[in-house]
Amino acid sequence: MGGTNPVDELFEWARKHGARIDNIVMRDHSNEQDGSYAQRAAYAKAPIGSNEVIGYIPDILVLHETAANASPVGKAIRSYLSKHPESSTAFHDASDPYCAGLLLMSAYLVYERFERPEGESFYYPYLNSLPKTFNIPMWWPIEQVEELLKGTNLFYIVQSRKALLTRGLKLIQLACKDVFPKGTLTWDNMLWAYSAISSRAFPKSRLTKREEADDELPSVLGTASELCLYPVLDMLNHRRGYRIEWDATIDSGMSFITHESVAEGEELVNNYGAKGNENLLGNYGFVLDPNPEDYYKASLNIRDAIDPLASRKRSLLERITPSRLVHLLFCDDTLPADLICVMRVLVMNEYELDVFESSLVDGRGNAPAVPFTPRNEMAVFSMLWSMLQVRHSGVREGAWEGWETERLDLDSSTRERQRLARVYRRGQLDILSHNMRLVTENVKAFLKGKGASHDGFFRDCFLTLENELIDDAFLEALAALGEEAQIEIDEDTALSLLIIWEHARGDQSPWCACFSSLYGMDSGIIPQILGEQVEAISEHFDQYVFPLLEVERSLFPAHVYNNQSFMWAACILETHGLTMQSNHFGETASASSPSETDEPDIVHGLIML
Repeated sequence: MGGTNPVDELFEWARKHGARIDNIVMRDHSNEQDGSYAQRAAYAKAPIGSNEVIGYIPDILVLHETAANASPVGKAIRSYLSKHPESSTAFHDASDPYCAGLLLMSAYLVYERFERPEGESFYYPYLNSLPKTFNIPMWWPIEQVEELLKGTNLFYIVQSRKALLTRGLKLIQLACKDVFPKGTLTWDNMLWAYSAISSRAFPKSRLTKREEADDELPSVLGTASELCLYPVLDMLNHRRGYRIEWDATIDSGMSFITHESVAEGEELVNNYGAKGNENLLGNYGFVLDPNPEDYYKASLNIRDAIDPLASRKRSLLERITPSRLVHLLFCDDTLPADLICVMRVLVMNEYELDVFESSLVDGRGNAPAVPFTPRNEMAVFSMLWSMLQVRHSGVREGAWEGWETERLDLDSSTRERQRLARVYRRGQLDILSHNMRLVTENVKAFLKGKGASHDGFFRDCFLTLENELIDDAFLEALAALGEEAQIEIDEDTALSLLIIWEHARGDQSPWCACFSSLYGMDSGIIPQILGEQVEAISEHFDQYVFPLLEVERSLFPAHVYNNQSFMWAACILETHGLTMQSNHFGETASASSPSETDEPDIVHGLIML
């Protein structure tokens, strides 16, 4: 080819096959933060008016999964998987809907760029113009990833992607051993191809005609579509908020149309969409500071080991909307509505699940959009607070020593990577702190609506054995029981006795209003609530509690403390019981200052609203 360098050869090749890119010129310049590598940028040769085309690439130049599937690589993989269907799991990752396409395209690029004789591939001018290295965390030394990203989501994303690439490479090597006789299907070449695609490809389904930047949510959570690479046009750098249109309806190709005037010599830019720094750093190797679109990706879990209702909730989420377990948190004014709706299902006890499922039509419907029960709503806030607090601590404590201060004695590459990690980590901490404050504000608003106060919640609305409003006579009687019987009374039994005690006090109990709104002891709902526990609880009272109370019958009279009242109290504990941390909904630690508070106590009690 007649070009003097890979970029010139790329442009000559593209024009030869119908690309209209005469107003685009590429220049390399040093990276401002890291002089060890050059940055490439596109500039306008002449002025471009608003609503005019920056450049056009015909379909024939586009690399896509369809071509990869039809190639010797795609055919060999399909043939292998047809004989070994169990191996297809190597191509799948529940957290990344594009992983199968990325692996296929990566192997295809290795084949076209390295296995075929130089210059033989139709796409060689494009592939040869791509960067030889990438400054994304997958390329950083392992110890640097550990040091700079420990405790963040991106640390685990990098590990997951490397594991996926390793699994995929092994499978493709088995499937394509005859396709790569030169042995070019190596880890280094796959990493290069994988990085080139993840930093440059666009999903085809979002490219029919797009005028505004896409939200971050679909790209993180959405279903996959065919990945495409658009030579030349994919060399435009990202600028947040830039108004550009990607139009795939003109002349059977892709046109980039600017909606802002561009002066001669001005950089031509793209808008990759509203992306957080986790996405930008992980896929492109840069961050924005500040970044109004920055987010924290929060994943909810359903754990069979700690939730006996886990399988039931998992089944329920398949039949309701919204139901996704991954949500993005921003520095917005409100918590994500879908997150709260799903969490109302995740924290349901058995009674709440029964009530909710009975309200569905043909077993399907919407997750609760409004508070379901007071206990349920406080459980949502408690669970969310705990999750955010744990994540905040993990991100803060995972930072390297002196992470907030730039070290000028380091080489430029290390200093730049520390800067990238610093901006990313600080943003994650700010978002988590902000959303912890939002939880507190939501708790205050909910309690205010119930006629209660946030400051007095643990005293007025959360009945525990440590509550300062409990009748001293009960605590003395409970201590006497334990001392006489020389045993330690379990917490659930003690709470059940406390419920009966406070109910018997009538108007003298601080929680008399709540007791008056509860179902009565003779309610037919009790067997429904306790279900299979009825027999065990009844037996527990008869064989353990009743003999225990005989020690202090003057304080625990049999006409008040009997099998029926104990079953009723067990129901209240079942429907209103909640376990929380003692510091829930308080002030959060700042991004830079670790919390100096003691480890919070775990307390079990009843929501009395």
